[in-house]
Amino acid sequence: MDGVKLAFSDISLDAFRRSSEELLKFSQSSLSAERRLQNHQLSTERQEFETRMVGITAQVERMQGLVRELERDRAGKFAEIAARLDTASENAQTLTRATQRLADALANTRVRGQWGERMAEDVLRLTGLIEHVNYTRQQALASGARPDFTFLLPNDLCLHMDVKFPFDNYLRSLEEETEAGSQRFRQTFVRDVRAKIGEVATRGYVAPDAGTLEFALLFIPNEQVYQAMFEASPDLLDEALARGVLMVSPISLIAILALVRRASTHLRLEKAAQELQAALADFRKAWDRQVEQQERMGRRLDDLSEDYRLLTGERRRSLDRMIDKVDAVMDGRDSGAGERRDLTGGGSQMTGQEIEQGGEGGDQDDDPEEALAERGR
Repeated sequence: MDGVKLAFSDISLDAFRRSSEELLKFSQSSLSAERRLQNHQLSTERQEFETRMVGITAQVERMQGLVRELERDRAGKFAEIAARLDTASENAQTLTRATQRLADALANTRVRGQWGERMAEDVLRLTGLIEHVNYTRQQALASGARPDFTFLLPNDLCLHMDVKFPFDNYLRSLEEETEAGSQRFRQTFVRDVRAKIGEVATRGYVAPDAGTLEFALLFIPNEQVYQAMFEASPDLLDEALARGVLMVSPISLIAILALVRRASTHLRLEKAAQELQAALADFRKAWDRQVEQQERMGRRLDDLSEDYRLLTGERRRSLDRMIDKVDAVMDGRDSGAGERRDLTGGGSQMTGQEIEQGGEGGDQDDDPEEALAERGR
C-alpha cells in the first residue's frame, strides 16, 4: 500500500513536473510572443512618434522663423514709429512757433490787413480771375475812395470789394475765462463788424448811376471769424444787405465770384448775339440786293442772248443767202464780160449801164438779190 502511494506520488510528481515544464514552456512561449508583439508595437509607435516629431519639429522651426521675422519686423516698426513720433514732435514744435508768429502778426492791424488781401488774391487766382483783365486793385474812385478790389464787368459795370478783419475783440472773447467777460467782448466784436459795414456803405462803393452794381462786397478772410459774427448777431447779414453791403468769407466769395463771372459771360454772349443778329440783318439786306442785281443781270443776259441768237440765226442765214446771190451775180458778170469782148464796145457799156440800173432798181424790189440775179441772166 505504501508502495502504491509512493508510486502514485512519484507519478503525480512527475506529471506535475511535466505539467509545470509544459506550462513554463507555454508561458515562456506566450511571453516571448507577447514580448515580440510589444516590441513590434513599440517599434511602430516609435516610428509614428518619430514621424510626428519630425513634423512637429518642422512646425516648431517654422514658428521660430516666424517669431524671428515678427521680431525683426516689430523692431523695424518700433524704429519707424519712433522716427515718426520724433518727426511729429518736430512738426508740432514748428506749428507752435508758426502759430505764435501768426498770432503776433495778426495782433498788428496793418499786417492783418495785408494777410487778408493775400487771402483774397488766393481766392481770385483759384477762381481764374486775372488782374487788369477781370479786376484791379486800389483804383481811385471819383469820390476819392480806394476799394481794395474792383471787379470789371460787361457793359462798363463794376463791383467793389473791401477786405476787413475785425479780429482783436474776437480773440479777447476767446481768451477771456469768464462767461460775462467773453460776452462783453463778443458784443464789442459785433460793434466792430457794424463799424466795418458802415465804412464800406459810406465810401461810395454802391453807385448804380456811376456804373456799379447795387451792392458792394465786404470780405472777411477767416471762416471762423465769419461764423462767429453771425453766431453773435444773426441779424448782421440782413443789416448789411439793407445798406448795400454783402459780407462774404473765402468759401462764399468763391461762389459769388463764380456767379458774377457766369453772369458776365452771359452778358457778353447776349451782346455777341445781338451783334450777330445785326450782322445777319445786314447780310440779309446785302443778299437781297445781290439777288436783285443778279436777276437784273440775268434779264439783260437773256436779252443779249436773244439778240445774239437773232444775229447768228435767221439774220445771218438771210445775209448768207444774199451773199450767195451776189456771188452768183458776180460769177455771171465775169462770164458775160468774156463773151462781150468779142462784140462792140457799146454793147459792153450798155451792159454796164444795165447792171448799174439793175443795181439801182434792186433797192426798190422786194428781193434785191433775186433782181440782180435776174439782170445778170
